[in-house]
Amino acid sequence: MARDKDYSVRAVKQDEMNWGNSSMGFNGMLSQIQERDSMLQQARDQLDQRVATADAELSAEVTERTASGAFLAAERGAF
Repeated sequence: MARDKDYSVRAVKQDEMNWGNSSMGFNGMLSQIQERDSMLQQARDQLDQRVATADAELSAEVTERTASGAFLAAERGAF
């Protein structure tokens, strides 16, 4: 479970005494961890998308500037 980062398994409520209250608290903690892991994964996915978009934009900018530089160099060579 924890070794595999699978926080979906819950403790079984046995009775209303100590173990019952403890298992409810434990299950609540696991739910929070599971929700936080989900939010972190979503944030990672969004960041990966932003990085990919920025990388594509930067690559296009470099290509455009390289082409402009080559054009200017050819123009200067023609004079």
